[in-house]
Amino acid sequence: MLKEKKERAENQENKALEEAEKTELESKKSGKRVAQLGEQSKQSIAPLIVKAAGPDDPDIIAAAAAHGLTVTSAREQAANLGITLRELLGLDEAPVKEVVITYVKNGPLVEPAQEKDLPPQMKGLLKWYKGYIKNKNAKEYIYAEVRYEHHFKHYYVQIHLSELFQLFNLRELDKSIISCYVLMKIKECRVRNIHDVGFIDPHIVNGYVLEHHPADMEADLWQFLTKQELKCDILFPYHFGFHWILLVIKVDTSECLVHDSLNMDPKLWGGMRRMLQKVWRLFVDTKVGEFKKELEFKRSKAKNAGDIQPAGTNLCGYYVCEMIRRHTSERVPSDTNAQRNNLRMMLSPEARFRPLQEELAGWFSREVLHSKGEHHYEDVELYMH
Repeated sequence: MLKEKKERAENQENKALEEAEKTELESKKSGKRVAQLGEQSKQSIAPLIVKAAGPDDPDIIAAAAAHGLTVTSAREQAANLGITLRELLGLDEAPVKEVVITYVKNGPLVEPAQEKDLPPQMKGLLKWYKGYIKNKNAKEYIYAEVRYEHHFKHYYVQIHLSELFQLFNLRELDKSIISCYVLMKIKECRVRNIHDVGFIDPHIVNGYVLEHHPADMEADLWQFLTKQELKCDILFPYHFGFHWILLVIKVDTSECLVHDSLNMDPKLWGGMRRMLQKVWRLFVDTKVGEFKKELEFKRSKAKNAGDIQPAGTNLCGYYVCEMIRRHTSERVPSDTNAQRNNLRMMLSPEARFRPLQEELAGWFSREVLHSKGEHHYEDVELYMH
């Protein structure tokens, strides 16, 4: 029976081929053209329409420009992050593998089931947050006051409560959080008598300011350099597009070490590099010392794979904070610091960066929220009836 079925199928196939050949032969004799796929008058399947969505797509060009990027640079960042160009620019939603908590106004900072596992400082900050949002005059942001002794002018860093949510859940960090980490390390250096390390505040100097207010950035960079000309290292966390890097300006040797957890193409932040060179030339022309006319940029090679950010993650801000910590809190070579650094390489990102989360949470409680904190700002509107 199987043999008969096989023969019957072969006969049907042969018959179909013979009919197709006969039809083609007759059409050649008559001069008629046989309709090809998609040309028949009766279509059993709707024709496929392909819409071009390449570099010339107006949506992509506009979205990239809104972020201060070219389409080419945005595409490279998307490739490094393991997502599509449209997902990077917010035109498409990135696929979510699992349901995760998202920030909502007056909502929880973490899943209730995770609260008991938080370390002490994060528990303390969470307790403050729960009490704060109950106040009828509570705003969606808090301020950290910055005075002349911290940098060279007086201003306020606005921290949106959603950024605390990002910090608690190991999401991407905004410049306000990195700026606060810098302020924390400034005080630590002062207390520990570390006088040869300086900082540039990313709240003032970043990719957005470079794009829209280059003259202001030039003036601010000049101030940061001249006010810290006696420092050996000036730590500069720089944010551009969707990425953080750490630039370490070594004043004595006229070098700039580049710490990049994704080892991205330096052309992506070429504007900042040119601006730094311009300000450095002015600095060299007006200062006495054996400075080179040009800053020499050097990529700091990762000692091992543990310093490279996993593809598809947005943890670059945490890597920058960790590198700042190595240049300050862990700057002295010791067995303890070496062991700590080796341990980091073996930990998951959640375990690796929990000390940074805890460190920042404690700083917020002591220095921003406490009435006697160094960066406390009294919001009088909060207590108005």
